[in-house]
Amino acid sequence: MRWIAGYGRCLTVGANETGLYLATFPFFMPGHPPLLIPWSEVSYSKRKMFFVPMVRFELGTEISVPFWVRETLAERLRNVAGKAWPVGQNE
Repeated sequence: MRWIAGYGRCLTVGANETGLYLATFPFFMPGHPPLLIPWSEVSYSKRKMFFVPMVRFELGTEISVPFWVRETLAERLRNVAGKAWPVGQNE
């Protein structure tokens, strides 16, 4: 998720009141276990990338890892996270 790494079309993204869930397809799991990142470790900001509305999540507090998703996916995640959703930088 940093520098040149990308997980296009091979990542499952989910959420609940506890946190943000990320998992790769089973083929990739030996080196990439599923993650549940607590909302307290997540911040975000809305941006545009090549004119496409995106949300940039910052995962972690000490060492921040950027994670980009389309704004439509972020809204779906927000709906299931409910009140646990973190406050964004541009809200």
